[in-house]
Amino acid sequence: MRRSVLTFGLVGIVLLVLVALNVAFMSQPHETENERTGDRSSYRTSAFGLSAFATLLAERGYTVERLEKPFTSLAGSSIQTLFVVVPKAELQPTTEELDALDEWVVAGGNLVIVDREILLDVKLGTFSTGALVDGAVVPSAASPYARGIRELTVTEFATTLVDATETSIVDLAARNGSVLIDRPHGQGHVSLLTEPYLLQNNGIREKDNLALALNLADGMRRGGRIAFDEYHHGYGHASVGDSDGGLRAYIANTPVPWAIAQIGLLALVIAVTAGARFGRAVPVVSARRTTALEFVASMANIQRLAHASDLAIENVYSSFRARLCRYANVPSDTPPEDLARAASARGQIDPNRLFSVIDRCEKTLRDRMQPTAPELLAIVQELRAVEAELHL
Repeated sequence: MRRSVLTFGLVGIVLLVLVALNVAFMSQPHETENERTGDRSSYRTSAFGLSAFATLLAERGYTVERLEKPFTSLAGSSIQTLFVVVPKAELQPTTEELDALDEWVVAGGNLVIVDREILLDVKLGTFSTGALVDGAVVPSAASPYARGIRELTVTEFATTLVDATETSIVDLAARNGSVLIDRPHGQGHVSLLTEPYLLQNNGIREKDNLALALNLADGMRRGGRIAFDEYHHGYGHASVGDSDGGLRAYIANTPVPWAIAQIGLLALVIAVTAGARFGRAVPVVSARRTTALEFVASMANIQRLAHASDLAIENVYSSFRARLCRYANVPSDTPPEDLARAASARGQIDPNRLFSVIDRCEKTLRDRMQPTAPELLAIVQELRAVEAELHL
């Protein structure tokens, strides 16, 4: 008994420690996403993610994939259009990646960059965002990107965009500057948009936002594969998790590893507790729950409620016929008339009487007849009388 108390005390202490650790490490408040801090990953189904846009493109027949490798992996790939939407501040593309991205566009790639803060001075061009948008955002040129658009819904954080080379086409603009511009680059194309709300889960259905999102995907009629940059959202990035991806990288920044560790500790404690014996082994007593008579009574009541009197005859007659066949030394499938003749020859019983009761049982079972209680009783009494006379 003393050992049992110590074991239960150990389990209680372990549980208290786990609760304390959970409160200390897992219950800390997390920053709530908003328009400034929201994650624009195409995997995200939150208000600020792009899951709805990616799913819509796939349903419209596009081949949609996620790029979870650096831009240096684009060379030789089958990707035709690449969306780079608000990369994380700590995971901005390197100079090597930007050079590889330029080569991919020159070779015929279609690049769409979406961010409220753009500052680029690379081979792709020199672009920078400026003041906040003032007024409605409307088409400013008859371009493929402006097809089917009259007015867009943007947030108060939308910015204007400046192309230092002044060689880009302004597709959408507000009163104080452009919001969407595009320009050819080599054999490819570059488009820059300063408002991710137009593609987000919470904004894509507003006014003509959906039309613009679809125009960005197929406005240049390039077809092929469409990819979303997820590498710069942390997916597959070496500084965030396993660079090879997979399940380990997927759960690396979640409470799952911590939960698995706790479950393992609890399993160990339970195994130690269950394996400890606090006294001598006592054999388990297995008592019969019902008597044979109670079982028979229960089965009879079930057959009565189900109006299955033919089953009662089957239970009695099947056993009777098997013993009668052994008595007459004939096969179990012997016809009733031959069985009655063989049994009467050995037992000196009237064959017509024996055939009558056998035939009556056979017809009842074959035709699924439901005899009344008096008829059932008469049949069973006759079978028992034959059994007694032949000493079956």
